[in-house]
Amino acid sequence: MYQRLLTLFTRSHSLLANPQTYIPNSTPSTIRKAYTSLLHTLAIQLGALPKNAFDMELPEMDLFYLEEIEQLRTGLASLSGSSGKEEEKLGQAWQALKTAAKGWGWDIGDLKSASVQPGDEPASDEVESEEEGEYAPQVVET
Repeated sequence: MYQRLLTLFTRSHSLLANPQTYIPNSTPSTIRKAYTSLLHTLAIQLGALPKNAFDMELPEMDLFYLEEIEQLRTGLASLSGSSGKEEEKLGQAWQALKTAAKGWGWDIGDLKSASVQPGDEPASDEVESEEEGEYAPQVVET
């Protein structure tokens, strides 16, 4: 349930762009505040996990977190027209998440550097990495 809820928030780019379409009487400011709270919550959660959590207790959740954080970064970076104070609070929350992510050896980048447009194809090295390592296709002889 947690993964589905987090995925809903991180991949709802159209909600960020047009909140009134999905939530009547909402404003972009209200939605940005909700996402600022989400960033703070994620930072606290990542900071509270034990050092070996992704090795034993939550296998593969590190990959899930990284993918969803990247989706969130892309959605938040596409926002425009926020007031200085809202933008500052969102930036501070992202920095808190970035600091928590560094504790796991992750570099989640900056909000301003996520300039991927919807429909952009992933870089070829990203596609190739999906077919390497633990998830690589294998030939099985019977």
